[in-house]
Amino acid sequence: LYDAEELLELITSMPHPNASSINNGMQSWALCPLQLQTPTANELRRFFADLAPEMRQTGLDDEMRTWFAEERQRVGKILLGHGYAAMLAHFAKTGCPGGIRGRVWCGILQVGIGERDYSYYASLVAESARV
Repeated sequence: LYDAEELLELITSMPHPNASSINNGMQSWALCPLQLQTPTANELRRFFADLAPEMRQTGLDDEMRTWFAEERQRVGKILLGHGYAAMLAHFAKTGCPGGIRGRVWCGILQVGIGERDYSYYASLVAESARV
């Protein structure tokens, strides 16, 4: 191999183990004959079932129904008061209101942000502005 063209020729001529041996008559638009297995719609539904698309979602439904945004904000604040990470994680699956998103994720990760963290962040911002 001496240049990029020879490398490309080598790659396009190599057989790939995941390419099917049956030629379905369709011309490929790709340079490399890769045929990747894609999951079926039912497999995708099972895989992403935790996202609960049948339930209302923050960021989607609150635009159409203002009461939903207010309710999510209220429930989120109650859960933050409890501080239980598993409940906060379940709450976050259908979206977090922007006003409490940071606190919800800090609760999920069980991380506290204090004055030391804010001053460190301020020093990083100052340093990046200096450079």
